[in-house]
Amino acid sequence: QCGGSQYGKDFIKRVIGLPGDTVEIRDGIVFINGQKQDDEDYARFVDSARYPRTSARIAKDAFQKYWENRETGKLFSDFVRDNFGPITVPQGYYFVMGDNRDRSCDSRYWGPVPELYIKGKPLIIYWPPSRIGLPK
Repeated sequence: QCGGSQYGKDFIKRVIGLPGDTVEIRDGIVFINGQKQDDEDYARFVDSARYPRTSARIAKDAFQKYWENRETGKLFSDFVRDNFGPITVPQGYYFVMGDNRDRSCDSRYWGPVPELYIKGKPLIIYWPPSRIGLPK
């Protein structure tokens, strides 16, 4: 479960949604402003099963409110991992995801990340050792 002891700690996540972008995940595939994101060779999926769509039954405005209030993780648990949104990233905020998509606590659960929480860019990937190199 995401949250709890994680709050107040620093994480390295990939910014995938900018202010004003619409973000949606369908069956584990990320869409930004309606466009499928095909070039995600950095993303890793470790689970073969996908959670069924549940958020599709919820009105977009209601889902947006749950997300902005950081309630999606509590209300929908792991189901938002593979099927999320659509939401619109508010001004001054960002949507972040971890590269290990199936095991990442990120904006799907945390909600929008304020710009002031973003500290910089990573210089190198060092874990796992098979992926050591410069970030894309």
